[in-house]
Amino acid sequence: MKNRTLFYLLFFQVIALILLFPYTPKGEEFMANYFPSVNLREEELIPPPTPAPTPAPSPTPAPVPLTAFYTGIGEELPGYYDLVSLRTEGGEFSDELLTRLRQLGMPMILELREDGSGVLGIFDQAIALTLDTEKMLAFSEGKTLPFFYLDGRLRIQDGMQFMIFERRF
Repeated sequence: MKNRTLFYLLFFQVIALILLFPYTPKGEEFMANYFPSVNLREEELIPPPTPAPTPAPSPTPAPVPLTAFYTGIGEELPGYYDLVSLRTEGGEFSDELLTRLRQLGMPMILELREDGSGVLGIFDQAIALTLDTEKMLAFSEGKTLPFFYLDGRLRIQDGMQFMIFERRF
């Protein structure tokens, strides 16, 4: 039994050496000399990878100034606007509620003058404001707020709170 175990151990060692021999430096030399058709160095068979071609830089379009989008807005802004949407920290006023409040006589208007000044009349408050159409900013009570104007709708925003006014025609 002992001899059989020793035999198997020796047998597996010899098999392991035979299998691993071609991958040793002496084994590679032996294989290249005696079996020239066998090439154990794969890097010689497979060409080295070529670097990817660098794409030609595409011409960067000239930046479009923001004034291109609101040129002439100063001429469009003056007039009267009705409040159509209002969102505050407490929630959002529905269109029907705003319409009903307007019908009850509660003022919710914005009057803008040609010089950029205006008055915001919401419920029982009248707040003076000034619009800078070059920077798209509204100034009121020490606050600077961005505003957006498109197709007769003016949106004045303060963080997540906003008011949307629609122009009277």
